[in-house]
Amino acid sequence: MHICAKALVLIGTALLAVSTSVAGSPTEMDEAHLIFMRSEEKLARDVYLTIAEMYPGLPIFRDIATRSEQTHTDTMRKMLIKFGIPDPEPGTAPGVVPPADQLGVFENPYFAGYFTEKYDLLVGLAGIGLEEALYVGATIEELDMLDINYCNSEAFEQYYPGLPASPECGGLALTTVKALQNALGSLMAGSENHLCAFVSQLGPMIDECYEAQVLTQQQVRDIIEADCSEFIGFVCEPETP
Repeated sequence: MHICAKALVLIGTALLAVSTSVAGSPTEMDEAHLIFMRSEEKLARDVYLTIAEMYPGLPIFRDIATRSEQTHTDTMRKMLIKFGIPDPEPGTAPGVVPPADQLGVFENPYFAGYFTEKYDLLVGLAGIGLEEALYVGATIEELDMLDINYCNSEAFEQYYPGLPASPECGGLALTTVKALQNALGSLMAGSENHLCAFVSQLGPMIDECYEAQVLTQQQVRDIIEADCSEFIGFVCEPETP
């Protein structure tokens, strides 16, 4: 069986709380979620750009990095500016593909350690081979979707100072701020499309069906069925309880 990135990539359990912000006014945890997502989208871009250099014959990594993930991290930057929140990645210029020595370098004052660890782990896995690199891509997109919806509790509890044990937590599933709903919804749609792309590449390469790496198997099947049903045959069925 293929090496399972789920067992290697630390993920957080969603914190299920109810947001009490009024429309248009972000809560403290909406703001913290934005700070986190700015760097998470940079992580995806940086990993894909690094993998693109490893496997120059496969354009999917560079295409997603430059056409989508750069836009996504720029979108989070725009939201930070809109709400007057300091940018945690000021060296990540909008619309600019960074030089190689800046890939995997995070300035985020709260989460730099978390994202540096993830970058090193994911790049290391991708270096094993092309199949592993494609699994890394799928893992990033599944993790991104989880973290777009809810705060990543593992990262927040470890790195964000003064966080209560069960905080009100921002994210697409909980925020009532229309601008954030639109911005995060755009990120979610992009990640769904990218997961389709990676599954379409992996399907013909692997002997087994595609197993969910971070989301549940049913969630992955639902995404593939809704967005790219022609690839549903590549995805494993959920196990029967």
